[in-house]
Amino acid sequence: MEETSTVPLVSVVIPAYNGSNTIEQTIKSVQVQDLRTEIIIVDDSSSDQTLTKAIAVLKSGSNSYKIIRHPSNLGLSASLNDGLAIAHGENVLVLHQDCELMKPDWISSAVKCMDPKVAVVTGYYGMSDQDEMNLAKKTFGLLRRQIHPRPAKDFEIVNFSEGKCDLYKKRVLESIGGFPTRYRIAGEDLSVSVQLRQRGYSILKQYNLPVLQRYGGKAQSFRGNLRKEFEFGRAMGGILGEHRFRIFEDIGKGYARARTTHRAVQVAYTTLLFLSALAYLSTMNPWFLVATLSFLAYRYVYYALTISSGFRNQRSLAEHPLIDTLWMPALGILSDPIYSLGFLWGLLKWVGGRKI
Repeated sequence: MEETSTVPLVSVVIPAYNGSNTIEQTIKSVQVQDLRTEIIIVDDSSSDQTLTKAIAVLKSGSNSYKIIRHPSNLGLSASLNDGLAIAHGENVLVLHQDCELMKPDWISSAVKCMDPKVAVVTGYYGMSDQDEMNLAKKTFGLLRRQIHPRPAKDFEIVNFSEGKCDLYKKRVLESIGGFPTRYRIAGEDLSVSVQLRQRGYSILKQYNLPVLQRYGGKAQSFRGNLRKEFEFGRAMGGILGEHRFRIFEDIGKGYARARTTHRAVQVAYTTLLFLSALAYLSTMNPWFLVATLSFLAYRYVYYALTISSGFRNQRSLAEHPLIDTLWMPALGILSDPIYSLGFLWGLLKWVGGRKI
């Protein structure tokens, strides 16, 4: 572990794992901030050049920094907790290795949003230009509603933090024991969000704080994205088991509600589709076949409209082949049962008391 003696106002914890394609830009976006920070890199036993590239960029800047390297892969929550344990700042920014702060006053502006009731400030997420994205990144970015118009409002209270770039009050995080290590890959932010809301704190989504997410790792392939859908579902299944329906309290409005509703509908839709298909195969009643095909048609139209809207809302993606709008929804239909299977698996793991 390396460090300098400067004690900053904000500690930036960057959990890293095989992120050599994006880690440099992420660190540089912190180095240009107008507020003094320390940068803490927690490398979770990467097998690529992530740590080498990170150290080179850190040494070229003036920020104080610390480096932790895990001898084996311990998971995201363990990495975040290790970073939190050595952070000196009264506020801690959790910044994932593929995210960039798009304003030099991002951190200082987020700090100003903190008040006695606000424990987390999260930003407004966008995507890279089309030229920087392969087809898999673009497709699933659209399907997950990660390309969306910026609301007219400047901020809103939401039920969950984004998990990718969030400013926390350190003492509040410590009061709940940090990030739950039961969630190794995803879901730790959801659990923390529920616990904070139960204690009367708010989570503020600030639309004037843009974050660019470049999506490395699994997001670079179709197979990897489908695996991420399973992991997202597994995390939400564990969260539902742990916190019951409290996860839907104070759900917020607009974009925040739309994303949460989308995930809930994925599970409900898959359940109905499975039941109608099973009923048809059992009885050969044509009405059950009509119901099954209607469910499929509904989801196809839903995803087609989502993709079309995403293309319109991102000017760099405005010119696109019509064929993309026609075939991309099929991947959305495929992602629904994969997410739902993950959701069921997460519930079963929670019941069995295992890590999720």
